[in-house]
Amino acid sequence: MITPQTHSKDNNFKKASADSYDADSNVKTIKESGEALAGHIKEDTMDIVQSVAADGKEKLKEVKSYARSYLDMIEHEVTAKPVQSIAIAFASGYFINLLIGRR
Repeated sequence: MITPQTHSKDNNFKKASADSYDADSNVKTIKESGEALAGHIKEDTMDIVQSVAADGKEKLKEVKSYARSYLDMIEHEVTAKPVQSIAIAFASGYFINLLIGRR
């Protein structure tokens, strides 16, 4: 015989079972959303890293070009005036030695 109390227990069990299924479904949905979000973050991060690397390579080329022009200019001056270049180098070394030697 089914009593109101037994019927209530059956309803409670069905409700708990349905709630458990909903919780499992929610956990699965959250997990899938988290995986998708992680994938998007990874893709966006890779795009940023590649962009920064490309910018860095371009800046390095600019710096090399800039430095190369100054090195060429200095080389030209040293070749054109070797005695003056040696005198400047000697004087620079002498003054640096005076500054460092006084410590």
